[in-house]
Amino acid sequence: MEKEDFLYAVQDSGESEKNNFTIRETIDLILYNWQWFVLSIVLCMVVAVIYVKKSPKVYTSSTTILIKEDNKTNTQALTEGKAFSDLVGLNIINNVDNEVYVLTSKRLMSKVVERLKLDVDYSIRRELRYNSMYQCSPIECAFSDDIKDLGMSFEVTLLESGKIVLHDFVYSDIAKDAYKDLEINAHCGDTIEMPIGKVTISSTVFLNENMIGKDILVSKTTVDASAAAYCRKIKTEIGKNTSVIVVSIEDHDALRIKDILNTLVKVYNEDAVSDKQKIILNTADFIVERLNILGAELSDVDENIEAFKKENQLYDISSEVTLNLSESSRYKGESVELQNEIAMAKYISSYLKDNEHASSLIPVNTGISIGAINALISNYNDLLLQREKLAAASSDHNPTVQDLNKMLQERRKSIVSSLDNAIQTLQIQLDNMVLQERQVKGNILQIPTQEKEIVSIERQQKIKAELYLYLLQKREENSLSLSFVDDNARVIDYADNGILVSSNKKQIVMLALIIGLILPVIVFFLYSIINTKIRGIKDLENLQIPFIGSILLSPDSKDEKLNIVVKENGKNYLSESFRVLRSNLRFMLDNIGQNTAHVFMVTSSDPFSGKTYISSNLAISIAQSDKKVVLLDFDLRKRSLTRMLHGKNSSQGISEYLSGEINNIDEIIVKGCIHERLDVIFAGMQPPNPSELLLSERLDDLIKELKQRYDFVILDTIPIINLADVYIINRVADLTIFILREGMSDRRQLPEITKMYSDKRLNNMCIVLNGVSEKKVGSGYHYKYSYKYGYGYGYGYGYSYDYLYQDQDGTGKKRKIRRRRHK
Repeated sequence: MEKEDFLYAVQDSGESEKNNFTIRETIDLILYNWQWFVLSIVLCMVVAVIYVKKSPKVYTSSTTILIKEDNKTNTQALTEGKAFSDLVGLNIINNVDNEVYVLTSKRLMSKVVERLKLDVDYSIRRELRYNSMYQCSPIECAFSDDIKDLGMSFEVTLLESGKIVLHDFVYSDIAKDAYKDLEINAHCGDTIEMPIGKVTISSTVFLNENMIGKDILVSKTTVDASAAAYCRKIKTEIGKNTSVIVVSIEDHDALRIKDILNTLVKVYNEDAVSDKQKIILNTADFIVERLNILGAELSDVDENIEAFKKENQLYDISSEVTLNLSESSRYKGESVELQNEIAMAKYISSYLKDNEHASSLIPVNTGISIGAINALISNYNDLLLQREKLAAASSDHNPTVQDLNKMLQERRKSIVSSLDNAIQTLQIQLDNMVLQERQVKGNILQIPTQEKEIVSIERQQKIKAELYLYLLQKREENSLSLSFVDDNARVIDYADNGILVSSNKKQIVMLALIIGLILPVIVFFLYSIINTKIRGIKDLENLQIPFIGSILLSPDSKDEKLNIVVKENGKNYLSESFRVLRSNLRFMLDNIGQNTAHVFMVTSSDPFSGKTYISSNLAISIAQSDKKVVLLDFDLRKRSLTRMLHGKNSSQGISEYLSGEINNIDEIIVKGCIHERLDVIFAGMQPPNPSELLLSERLDDLIKELKQRYDFVILDTIPIINLADVYIINRVADLTIFILREGMSDRRQLPEITKMYSDKRLNNMCIVLNGVSEKKVGSGYHYKYSYKYGYGYGYGYGYSYDYLYQDQDGTGKKRKIRRRRHK
């Protein structure tokens, strides 16, 4: 069966009601093509076995760690090196997602690669694959620094007595075959000069007699490349609502993945501790630096306070304020007293100067603080009282009284003079007192400004002092926290040696079996997509053109050159196919309603449809039904029928009759060359202008004469290509048999053929499908082996077939023709 036929059935499986397609038919199709499926399964199984043998084993292992979260109190944060967490919010919480990125970073993996020396791999070939010799290699290579960042590989053959041979050098930056034939002989422990650098190869404890003669493959990559490769292999999984991370990795060596995971966690913790210690040390440096700066600033502030107090003679602002206020009050009180004394002195002076009071006593205890004046006033008053007593006892003319008057007058003048002097003295004292009071008031007014300045300076001193004390405390706390640095992660489960994950042979075999089953279907499907040829009867179901039969795929007849498959009384499937076609044609003729002889014109869509094969065998089949039949070769250009029936050199045929060289039809008719009731008219010699020749009225006369002699006239014409011959000949045809060839005719031509039918360009057109493979009853698809039926119209002809065991001639004798018996 061809690929397109199989997929044709499979593609139509979803339209079972429309196409009468069943699951059973699909199974039959698969069973009929069992050899393709068996071949595909065998090939896939072979590939699977090779894959299992060649692919290195893959192991997986995992480690579980708990990320410690730092969302703790400030005291706890202090012990973890976060000295300023309470000051500027540096209490950083370890985000689990962030830590996953850190764990899988290339930077950490590079440290793991360097620590475990994973950039150099040692492996030994066993069967079809190389097996890693991690931690058990019999040799160890130490590369010089100049080739540290280069990738390379080479093989080391171990010989007796510590001898080694280096060969098969491959460098990543040099052409692959540059040093392919180079071999270097050396001993273990030697420093070997390679083409691009030096390497020292030393033996290990794993070197023994069993390793003699073995080839060790040494593969070296850069640290960055190895780290990137292992980073791609790492997988992480975060526990739901937890800070637990499961880190897993796959590799070809079970021990190596264990070391990688455990070392990775160790390096991660070391890196975290190192980062914390760096923070603590940087914090310590910062604190010391700030302490030095604050110490200098505090010293400057203290000096400023000292200078300000000295300059303003300030010792205590509050006491200075109290003192100034008391002095101001004292000066004010004294000023009032002085003013009162001055006023009393002026009053007494004016009192004494008034003559009306010449004989009156002078008031005493007036509040004048000058004692001499008070004494003078007392003496005056005593003397005045004495005069008054004497004047009362005598008269005013008494000399003693007059003397006393003179003395009183002088005393009065003396008191006035003393009062004037006292007033001046008191006035001077009052002026001085007022000046002192003003100075005190000025000092009091300056105190707020001085207090403001001193408070500002003292505030700076206080702030800097407090910050200085805070930094001193943090320096001690930071020093203490250096001793309490903890790891970021706590290991819950360490990585083990890993489990084998890639050597599940059953799964690989099942996968190969499934692929083996699916692969033919995919191939058939893809082939069907690109195949535009007619695949079977189903492609013709939607055509409105009458379909009168299908001719099964035919093997060679006994006479391969004649290609005649219809036998007298033959019971083979090909004979039956043409009998069915003959019966269907009779139904067509009944519908036409013509009682005279019938003219069939046989044509096709392309030169490979087998129209000559159909027309010749159809003519024999009709002749076997006791009908007189004449077969005409109207292929005047290539004379297909003439060549097939060995008449290619005939000079008497249709061309000679149409051209007028022959007028008697009997001269061009060949009697019973194939069958006793079948006559043939060859094409004759090839004319230079076939189309013009066919336009002759002699064609109509020829057909008219033949219809009188025969029951059926069959015209074998050329294919419908860019020639007008078919349309010219069609005017004498009663029915046109249009041949399509399965597997050769293009499906894209069907719309044009349908249009040709609807436009009635050909008389009573009907379709015959040729080359159909063995059919199943009631199905629209078929089974088909590869079949080649070459019919060139440009041209050249050729036939080739696949064979089966088949009874061809009804004798019961079977011939081997490489096909199954027809059911």
